[in-house]
Amino acid sequence: MFPDELSTRGNAVSTSQVKSNAAVAPVPWDMPTKAQLLECHCACERREFRRGDYIFRRGEPFQALCILDEGIVKKSLAGIDGVEITRSFRVAGDILGLDSMGSSIHQFDVRALCNVSLSEFRYSSILAACSRNQALGDRLTRAKASEIMRFRCWLTAMQVLRATERIGLFLREISLHDHTHCLTRALLRRSRREISRFLGVSSRQFTESLQQLPPGMAP
Repeated sequence: MFPDELSTRGNAVSTSQVKSNAAVAPVPWDMPTKAQLLECHCACERREFRRGDYIFRRGEPFQALCILDEGIVKKSLAGIDGVEITRSFRVAGDILGLDSMGSSIHQFDVRALCNVSLSEFRYSSILAACSRNQALGDRLTRAKASEIMRFRCWLTAMQVLRATERIGLFLREISLHDHTHCLTRALLRRSRREISRFLGVSSRQFTESLQQLPPGMAP
């Protein structure tokens, strides 16, 4: 249940219930892997980007899905006033471009926060593979659904969780992909100010929370 659904169907939903739902951000564990796409003979090209490079720009033609092999990227768009709004951060193993499936153009800007390498799979090649392999198509559908739920969960978290809870939720979601904490430390070193803005917390609050992290995760 999410904020725009709270008034529908006559269901009474308490704040505690919403907080409980927001406490565990959905992570698309069932995403197709690079190996699975290659096994299905999807055309692949390896690409590299330097810190600050744009991987996608909003409005550009949507032609490929990318699996992030190394590095960290930020997904954002410009607000009505032209100010950049960060929507999410993505780390190695994530698929980029899921939110543009079914559209002819990219819906967000995606920019490298450090040197990045990725595997680019032509979308036409993926569609052809899905026509031969129903299981692959099902996994892509679930992955896109999880991407939507992930974003909606964050919308909920921003409304009902305290600052320290939002910070904890963010770190937990990142660390689920990063068992050695290498990416987490790199992200916190390079993007502390951007993460603070994304979470709606002050730099002081964020820094104080980082000081409480286990030694292996601290930047």
